[in-house]
Amino acid sequence: MMGSLALGQAGPQFAVLGAAQGAAASIFEVLDREPEIDSTSNKGRRDMKIKGNIEVKNVIFNYPSRPDIRVS
Repeated sequence: MMGSLALGQAGPQFAVLGAAQGAAASIFEVLDREPEIDSTSNKGRRDMKIKGNIEVKNVIFNYPSRPDIRVS
């Protein structure tokens, strides 16, 4: 009787195990894919020199923990 009860409680865990295996397969598929761009290659343009400045105007926000205090 106790063995049957334990098996009954373990049943839903097997469904979760199947979902976890599917999720792991998706993760391994992403990790194993070959990138389109080879970052170690010397091919392509390398003569680009980029220089610039970023300017932000009129930006105001509040932290969620202190919505009454504006940060600018």
